[in-house]
Amino acid sequence: WWRKRSLMNIISNLVGRINEKRQEIADGMVNGNCVNFESYQRLVGQSIGLQQALDILNNLLEEERKDVE
Repeated sequence: WWRKRSLMNIISNLVGRINEKRQEIADGMVNGNCVNFESYQRLVGQSIGLQQALDILNNLLEEERKDVE
């Protein structure tokens, strides 16, 4: 039981860190860190990849919450 709870805490912390990184990327883009179109594309791609990871992790957390209820 505690292992499952610990894993859910790890996933929750990971979600928080990924959200922080996505915000850093967005802030960087707003502050002019895109010096050319290629850097813009790279940052957008990173943000999209992080969002996809968040979706997967959030789905896992939601499934776990439903199992607990």
